[in-house]
Amino acid sequence: MYRLVCGTSHIKIVHPAKETVAATPGNIMDAYGYRYFTISVSNLQEMTDACANAGHKVVIAPVEVRPGVTISIVNDPDGNLVEFLQAS
Repeated sequence: MYRLVCGTSHIKIVHPAKETVAATPGNIMDAYGYRYFTISVSNLQEMTDACANAGHKVVIAPVEVRPGVTISIVNDPDGNLVEFLQAS
């Protein structure tokens, strides 16, 4: 995975070790193309709830992944993964 940083935005480019098919919803290492992105927020629970209330699947409910860093992951309308990240 290659990470590009611009200000507070991060773009992650995944390069699977094996050849894969064109982008389809699912695991980020199963295909090339747009798969996953992270958005830093200050209201992670509200964002996760808003997505769930709009009918989007919550893949990972809010969880602290390391001290002071909480994430959640939801599917966008195409099934790609959107990670919300809140750092205190």
